[in-house]
Formats: sequence, structure tokens, C-alpha cells
Amino acid sequence: MWINWKVEAVDDDTPIFNPLSGAVKFRVRVETTVKGGDDLAAENSLTRRRLQGTGQLSTAEGETGSGATSLRVKCTSYLRLRREYEDGFYYYQGHQEYRVYYRRKGTSQWKILGEHSHWDYRFGSPSGTPPIVNESKVFEVPLSPAGVYEIRVVLTTWGLYDSYVYIDAFKYRSQDTISSVDESEMVNYLVIDGG
Repeated sequence: MWINWKVEAVDDDTPIFNPLSGAVKFRVRVETTVKGGDDLAAENSLTRRRLQGTGQLSTAEGETGSGATSLRVKCTSYLRLRREYEDGFYYYQGHQEYRVYYRRKGTSQWKILGEHSHWDYRFGSPSGTPPIVNESKVFEVPLSPAGVYEIRVVLTTWGLYDSYVYIDAFKYRSQDTISSVDESEMVNYLVIDGG
């Protein structure tokens, strides 16, 4: 079960914090999501699963089916390390970054679901091929209102020539129960002494 607390202004004309009076006035709402159905695969909707380089090959997009109430994306970064030499020592290092975004279909603004920065540094040798190291990350979010959602995965820092990020899984749920407490809300008042 996910519980999402929302702190909102009481109305459009009243700010949450009034700096002139020192008063704080807000409304708290709670929304719960109870996991119900099975994960549904959405990998077939992805424009690509392997991201590398720059430009078009560094971005993938996909979308859930209808009625999605949560989504999950799992990515693995495969980073080819670079051989370096300094002060008589060989070492390997590398860096790769990517971001995962989502939005409700039909809306214009992307929200960031998560980002991952993969750094690696280790002792090396003067010969041989530098290794590829990998690291996996899972990103999950409950969705409200239920509907069709889009994701975008963007490789922002690539690494060496054969480094890449692979989208292992893109799944969603559509049989969860969402309860939004709209009628039972708490309105809170607080005054801060300015001194």
C-alpha cells in the first residue's frame, strides 16, 4: 500500500504562508493506493530498449495501457571503463547518467520519476581491455488519476563507445484501488511569532 500526503492551499486566494502576518494555513489530504492486480508488461510499446550515444539513440519512449494506477521501470547501465595513468599507477574509471520521466498522456509537462548516476573507479593494468561494469536501478510511482501514462528514458552522459543503458522492464498495474480523501480533509492554522 502507498500513502501519499498532500499539503494544499485552502483556496486560490489564500497562500499557505502569509509573510506579513506570520500565519500558516493549509489543508492536508491523504490518498492511498492498495496494490491489487498483476504487473502488466509494456515493453513492447518502447521505441527502443537499448540507449547509447547521443541524439535519437539516447532516448526511449513508451506508454502504459488504460487505467494505469502505478508504473515500474527497471534499467541497467553497462559502463565501459576508461584506462588512465597517473603518478606511476594505472586505473580504470567511468561515468554514466540517465533520467526517467513520466506524464499522463495528453498533458505537456514531464515529471521526473528518477535519475541514476553510475560512477566507477578501480585499480587497473597497463594491458588488456578495460572492463564493462553494470548497475541496475528500479523506479516506481503510484499514479493518480488512473489513465494512460507515458515514460521517457534519456541517457544524459554516455561513457565510452560501447557503453549503454538497457531498459530491462517497463510494467504497470491497472487493478489497484485508489482512495482519495477529498471530503474528509483537515484544515490547519498556525501562527508564527515574528519577534
